[in-house]
Amino acid sequence: MASRNWILPLLLSLPVAAVVLFLGACLPVGAGDPEASRIDERLAGTWVEINEDGSDGDVVVLLPFDGRAYAMRSVKIDRSGGGARIESEGLYKAWLAAIGGVTFLTAQPLYPREAVADGKVPGFLVAAIALAEDGGKAEARGVDPGFDALAPLRALPGHASYEPPAEGAKVPTGEEARALLGRVLAEHGRNPKLYSVTVTYRRLTDKALLKALFETVTG
Repeated sequence: MASRNWILPLLLSLPVAAVVLFLGACLPVGAGDPEASRIDERLAGTWVEINEDGSDGDVVVLLPFDGRAYAMRSVKIDRSGGGARIESEGLYKAWLAAIGGVTFLTAQPLYPREAVADGKVPGFLVAAIALAEDGGKAEARGVDPGFDALAPLRALPGHASYEPPAEGAKVPTGEEARALLGRVLAEHGRNPKLYSVTVTYRRLTDKALLKALFETVTG
């Protein structure tokens, strides 16, 4: 297996509270079993968001950590003044799950769950992923935590709309929550109403920006 010595400096370079991924909403559990997952080498690389006006947005880097999961780095880019400066970033463990004929990617934050600036527990980011045949573009559709069938998950910390449940209210266990999410994704994975946002990415080839991203890790 190739050396993963880049992981430590990458971890040390991260602002603790940064969450700048494509979804903007969180669930208390992820999709599928990360221990049974298998990476898709075609997704490995650096991806830049395509804004509605065609300009470049934020950046996501997917690097295979082992045969099951990726180390995923999300980077918010400040392009004011004609340059490109890293404004904030986050690091995640990411894995794939094929459910109901749809491939879902889950991103789990890798900073301590108790060390978030606003005191909230960070959740899992889940999206349906579709890769273009030529591998040059990818589409991510973020699962909407407000989807009706996912309502029981609101009782768990990490949900985008979490509120402490009333005394005596039934709160699903982690296992029950994962099973519920799996059933909903299997049944509604092709339902557009399951998703809150769609983001398209292109594979990044800008050498200057790639150099800047690399230098923040290596110093």
